Amino acid sequence: RPAVTLRGKKLNNNPRVREIINVTVYSGSDSAGITVKLTETGADTGEFTGDFGVGPKSDNISKTLQVVHNDTITVTYTGGLVYSANWRAFTGSVQFAKKSYTGLNAKSTIIINDKDNNIRSGYIDTATVRLTSDTDPIGILLTAYETGGNTGTFYAGFGFSNEKSSARDALIKVNGTDNIYATYIDELDEDGAVNTRVTAAAEFKFSEAVIKTSASKDKGAGNMFTVTIDDPDANHPGIKDRIIAKVSSEKASEEKTIWLSETGENTGSFRC
Repeated sequence: RPAVTLRGKKLNNNPRVREIINVTVYSGSDSAGITVKLTETGADTGEFTGDFGVGPKSDNISKTLQVVHNDTITVTYTGGLVYSANWRAFTGSVQFAKKSYTGLNAKSTIIINDKDNNIRSGYIDTATVRLTSDTDPIGILLTAYETGGNTGTFYAGFGFSNEKSSARDALIKVNGTDNIYATYIDELDEDGAVNTRVTAAAEFKFSEAVIKTSASKDKGAGNMFTVTIDDPDANHPGIKDRIIAKVSSEKASEEKTIWLSETGENTGSFRC
């Protein structure tokens, strides 16, 4: 956000309080402009500061000034004080927090950097990003939230599913080996291009299941043995899951079906 600072002891009328003055700010694309309030930094300092937003249309309520690429912004104050500066857009970027992800329970973040989208001073602004995959090329829209007032950096968290995509749950559908994509629309970049698509990609793959058995120790007819399967992708958070497996031997031609229960919520380890 552009900031305005005005200094002058003559501007300070009451040395006991922080005073407020108004300046007019206009651009080459909006000669009428907007009124911006400047607040004294302290009692009797004579220094007044304030800021305003920029965008495709002026709005005096939200204090947003209409600008175009490579525009000139001018500040005027009573008594003939005038100052102008050049404004250029910031090129937005998008990226994943990691280059690759393993397992349906992996959690990730999409990171957007776009200082032009920092519209309100001191507030958490938002940005919109589309998340897609090779399996789901339409994907879902996510809302990314600014990491703090005036940072211009936005985060959107998401997860994975092998069943369906869900914007409500921030889940993207994937298969065993997929690429995922984040697409952000930069309304105006530093070259003057409008509504530019900015895209990032990352890799996804399922976790590999590991099978363990005590059969090598439990020998002899009638002996019981345990089977353990570690498969994080078979875990659904918050419940104890069950999975099915087939058991056979070199001498027996017939397979047996067994059920394995998760050893606890969210362990991803199943035992029978």
